[in-house]
Amino acid sequence: MPRRAACSEWPTILNPAPGCYPLAAEMRATERTLHLALKTPQEPQAALERALRSISSQYEQVDWCYAERQPGGIEKAAQSAAARLNPTLVFLQIQRANTLPGAVIERLRAVCHPSCVIVQWDGDMHHTPRDPGRQWFIDLGRACDCNLTVETGYQKDYLAAGVRHPGYLEIGIDEQFYHPTEPTPGIPPVVLLAACYPDLEQIAPGGYAGRVRVAAECEKAYGIDGFGVYGSGWGPDPQRNYPGNVCRREFLNQPQEAGVYAAAAAALSLSIRCDLPRYTSDRLFRMLASGAVCLVENLPDYEGLGLVDGVNCLIFDEWDGLKSDLDEILLTRNSPRWSTMRQEAARLGLEHTWAARMPELLACIDAVRAHREDRP
Repeated sequence: MPRRAACSEWPTILNPAPGCYPLAAEMRATERTLHLALKTPQEPQAALERALRSISSQYEQVDWCYAERQPGGIEKAAQSAAARLNPTLVFLQIQRANTLPGAVIERLRAVCHPSCVIVQWDGDMHHTPRDPGRQWFIDLGRACDCNLTVETGYQKDYLAAGVRHPGYLEIGIDEQFYHPTEPTPGIPPVVLLAACYPDLEQIAPGGYAGRVRVAAECEKAYGIDGFGVYGSGWGPDPQRNYPGNVCRREFLNQPQEAGVYAAAAAALSLSIRCDLPRYTSDRLFRMLASGAVCLVENLPDYEGLGLVDGVNCLIFDEWDGLKSDLDEILLTRNSPRWSTMRQEAARLGLEHTWAARMPELLACIDAVRAHREDRP
């Protein structure tokens, strides 16, 4: 896996070397992995499961959304699985409060192997570490051995709050769904695949409002034949003066997305946060891997993700710059420049699969074990 350059000092004790992507360990299949998985009908997490199996000699999964509704809840399901497996790795995907108290982690540890590393990975952006809405992650992080997030802006704050081994593990995508493919017929030239949940504005103030604003500008500029929005939550919103129905298309399941990206002349990446180093939605990696011409809203240290403006994407700051890029693409849609950019985008996107994340996860695990061995 190529090591990508970063702009800023690496802010975690897991990897003290400045200016580099997470160090990657050699691949191995030696862990006995217990996975407390977050599964939904729309995203069953098959790629993450395959990736965790690839580093495991044995693997068991507990669907915690299902388990919490059963007698004994998550603790009983996890304890039973751990007793069978004697895991050396527990990988948690907890993303909300009141799900798994730290005391449960301590009791779970008693039935794990002595070398077990309990990793909490939060694959989404939530409140800042100082916000009361994030206290659950801090409490859980004090019990887990390693706590990984998808941005590089808050690790020092988490460390100061007592979170053990805060670090970074970016989200991965499923290469079985996202790769260059045949274009889907009837797709408008400019597309936005994204959710719109204005009720979550308190998590990222202005984030969804900004997404709505750009969608409204695209609707005004390109109309129903030139622009399409695909995703959950879009609809009439008089408070934001966005009708939201004109360019709204159907919800897409993951196997449908790559064909839409392939058919469009341009795809928009509008994160709900553009102020955190390396934080972005996995939508960006999906569109890259599908070979889209991606227009990416500027974010700190985008170079650390492998993005190169003008090579594998176009970076924009404001609506005027975005519209200028879109107009140029639409006027020169058949230019070899865009074909080359699509190829470079796919090459980069396929570096961001879950399979590619596993050497980075193993490096974090190794660092935690080495830290234990170094202690007196």
